[in-house]
Amino acid sequence: MRIKPQLLSLMAAGLVASSNSMAQSNDNQPGYAMTITANGHTMTATMHGNDATEALRQRLDDGGLTLRLSDYGDFEKVGALGFTLPRSDNRTTTQPGDIVLHQGNQIVIFYGSNTWDYTRLGHIDNATAEGLRQTLGEGDVTVTLALPEASSVADAGQASPPLYTEVYTANGRMVLRQQGEAGLDRLERGHYIVRKAFANRQAETKKITK
Repeated sequence: MRIKPQLLSLMAAGLVASSNSMAQSNDNQPGYAMTITANGHTMTATMHGNDATEALRQRLDDGGLTLRLSDYGDFEKVGALGFTLPRSDNRTTTQPGDIVLHQGNQIVIFYGSNTWDYTRLGHIDNATAEGLRQTLGEGDVTVTLALPEASSVADAGQASPPLYTEVYTANGRMVLRQQGEAGLDRLERGHYIVRKAFANRQAETKKITK
């Protein structure tokens, strides 16, 4: 049976649209937490679950990454990573706090909005345009990307309830995020990383086994 060329074109277009939709869906899946330090202020970002963020996490496992970012277009800070990450670009309209990959080798932090082809990396928690402008400042800025560290024994003695609790699988996929203390009884059997964020001290991270 011969298929008409018009029908083949429609089927191909449908496959492309489906592929793009799946890529966008995967990019929006929550992944792990990352800290961003600039001008003495540390922000926490929730990263998406995709090939680019997984490759970045592997880099951060070896230690923090310090980058120099510059203003562009009065809506973003952009800088070279010094290496290439896997791309899954999609037409994206960004919002303040969005973190994206541009051309595979540049990281962009938005304090405004723009529409372009990007690979989504993550979003800074509770970000506002005004707050990001103040934290990142004008002109060039040095930022350090890092994975959250466990708190010290001294910090642990300063008991206070967490602002929120995040739970990750051993490979870095977020499975739970809840304000305050999170009930861990709902977790299935396995190995997890529990991160608690506090208002007055460093975040606390520990490994647990259910």
